[in-house]
Amino acid sequence: MKPGEGRVRACIERHFHALSAPCGDKLAHVAEIEGACEPDVHRVCAHMGAAEVVACIRPKLNQVGKPCEDALAKIATPLAFLLH
Repeated sequence: MKPGEGRVRACIERHFHALSAPCGDKLAHVAEIEGACEPDVHRVCAHMGAAEVVACIRPKLNQVGKPCEDALAKIATPLAFLLH
């Protein structure tokens, strides 16, 4: 599949039921974080492309709101990824 224009996301959504439980759980957590942190990303890292957002937000985690902070605190992996 050629990435872009939401094709990968649409494929995952169509086949979510076929994913292993651990994979589905991780994706659900990522979706929760994405939803909770989207306003902060737009506020703190406006006009950034998707590839640049992690680099932008990493040093500014102290500027995110409580919903984003709570979503990130639920799982250690995204925090480790963002902080390293």
